[in-house]
Amino acid sequence: MFLFVKKIKDSCPCLWNLIEYINGFVIKILYSRKISKLIAEFKPLNNDYVFRQLSKKDASILVKLIEKQPLGFDNYFKPHPFDFKTFSKILSNGTYVVIGVFNENTLIGYCFLRLFINRTAYRGKLVDKSFQGRGIGTQMGGIMNYIASKINFRVFATISKDNIASLKSAKANGTIKIIKELSDNYLYIEILNSNS
Repeated sequence: MFLFVKKIKDSCPCLWNLIEYINGFVIKILYSRKISKLIAEFKPLNNDYVFRQLSKKDASILVKLIEKQPLGFDNYFKPHPFDFKTFSKILSNGTYVVIGVFNENTLIGYCFLRLFINRTAYRGKLVDKSFQGRGIGTQMGGIMNYIASKINFRVFATISKDNIASLKSAKANGTIKIIKELSDNYLYIEILNSNS
């Protein structure tokens, strides 16, 4: 499925934009209220951090977060361009559920689920370099798995075999099932909840 979707996206951008619009519209209607409620229910392990759903008005703080990251931060994380226009589009598209993590009102990371009407979700996450190693990525994985399990979606990701921290974080939230080995040393995985 992953390769089929990628092929459509790369070869027929107009068709892909139409599919994405319809998908986002359906996801918004069916799941947006429930997802907002699930995010509000989530309790982080550390009270210093606040998790909240981001909206279009948060695009500029996402850009600021990216600008603070060191050169090469995106060696393993390139789910989309990191500019204001792209963040605005993602945050207004019903396909994406984007959650920010805040410490004293400062955005220190974000994660997302990209939902499709066939009940599959793709996830990604980024933690500010100065906050890495504190379990925030694992908590992000936890909230994404929690949401997906409550709305009965399967969760997938691509992770480089060289990105040991992300592999460890994915395993901390459940079992990973390798679906396929991709080019450039990447794995296409399904993240199974512990109760799956």
